[in-house]
Amino acid sequence: MKTTAGTTLALLVLVALSATADSYHVELDGSGDYVSIQDAVNAAASGDTILIGPGRWDQMYTYTIPAGGWTDQVILAVDYKDLTLIGSGRGVTIIGPEVAPPFGNPGPIAIVGGTDNNLVVKNMTIENLRSGIYGWCRSLLVENIHLKDCYHGSVTWATQGSEFIECLFERCYERGVLAGSRARGVTVRMCEFVGWAQKHISLQGVENVHIENSNFYEGNISVQFEGGDCYGNVQDCTVHSGYGPHVVATTNSFINLNRCRLVGGNKQLQVLNYAVVSGEGNEFLGTDLSGGGFATIMSQLGRLELHNNHILRGNAEYTVRFFDYPFMPVTDQHFENNYWGTSDPDSIAAWIYNEEDDPLLNIHTFIEPFYDHPIPNEKASTGDLKRAYR
Repeated sequence: MKTTAGTTLALLVLVALSATADSYHVELDGSGDYVSIQDAVNAAASGDTILIGPGRWDQMYTYTIPAGGWTDQVILAVDYKDLTLIGSGRGVTIIGPEVAPPFGNPGPIAIVGGTDNNLVVKNMTIENLRSGIYGWCRSLLVENIHLKDCYHGSVTWATQGSEFIECLFERCYERGVLAGSRARGVTVRMCEFVGWAQKHISLQGVENVHIENSNFYEGNISVQFEGGDCYGNVQDCTVHSGYGPHVVATTNSFINLNRCRLVGGNKQLQVLNYAVVSGEGNEFLGTDLSGGGFATIMSQLGRLELHNNHILRGNAEYTVRFFDYPFMPVTDQHFENNYWGTSDPDSIAAWIYNEEDDPLLNIHTFIEPFYDHPIPNEKASTGDLKRAYR
C-alpha cells in the first residue's frame, strides 16, 4: 500500500493509541482488577476498555445528569473519556436490580454517557430500570444488548451519532429508543422490539435517521418521526403485530419508507401536520380492527407519495382516509402504480375517502395506473409493467 506522510502519521497515532490503551477486568468474586464497575471507570483513561464479568451488577451511586442537572441514582457514569464497556454476554452480565421500580418513578439509570465523550456498550442485559442507557455524549454505540423491563430502553442526545445494532428491547414501557432534538445521526439496525411500549422508537427533531432490518411486535406505535428537522429512512423492517398506528410521521417530519411489511393494528401509517411520507416496495397488509375510525393509511394535513406497494384494506372501512385539509393549499397525493387487493376500479375508489367524498378536502388524489394483480418481489421489466397496469 502506498503511504503518504499523512497516512504514516495516522498509522503511528493508531499504533500508539492501541499500545497505550488498557483493559480492566471487573469481577464480582474479586478475581479481576476491580469489584466495582464505577471504580474501574474512574481509574480508566480515554480509549480504555472495561470487561465486565458474569453476575448481577446493581450497586448504585448518586450522579447529576448533564441534561437538566437533576440528581439521580445510576449504576455507572462516564464523563470526559472515551470508553468501551463489554459484558460477558446477554443474560450473563446483568446490569440492574432484580425488581423493577414502581412504574413511572424517578431513577434509577443503568449507564450514563455523560459529558464530552464517546461511549461503546456491548454484550450484556440491562433490566428493571427507569432508563437503561442515557447518552448525553458525543457518540453512542450500543451492540448486542438486551434491554428489558425498563421505562425507557435508551435515551440518546448524542450529537455525533448513535447506533443500536443487534439489540433486543423487551417491554420498554414508554419507549425502546428515545432520541431527543440534540441528537444527530441515529441508526437502528437488526434490532427486535417486543412486548408493550407506548412507542418502540421515538425520534424528536432528529436529523439523518436510519432504521433498517428490524422487527416490531406488540406495543402501540412502532416508529414515530416528529419535528421539522426530523428526517430519514425506514427500510426492510417488519411490524408483526401491535395496536397501531405502526408508523407515524408528524409535525413537518419526513420519512422515506421502503420494503417494509406492516401487519394488523388499527392504522399502519399515519401522516399528520404537514409531514411527508414517500416510499415503495412496502406491504401494507390491512388492519385487524373494523369500523369507520380505522384505515390502513390515515392522513391529516399530510402529504403522501407511495408507488409500487401493496396497500390492502383489511377489516377497516377505508384503505386510505384523508381528513381536515380545508385551510391549506391544494395538495397532490400520489398513489400511482400500487396494488389494492382488487382489479375493480370502483372498489378502489370506494375504499379511499378523499375529495370525491368531501369537497372541503383540498387535495387531488392520483391512483391510476394501478396493478390489477400482486406485484412480484423482483423488479418488473418495462414490458411487464405496461401489461400489469390498467
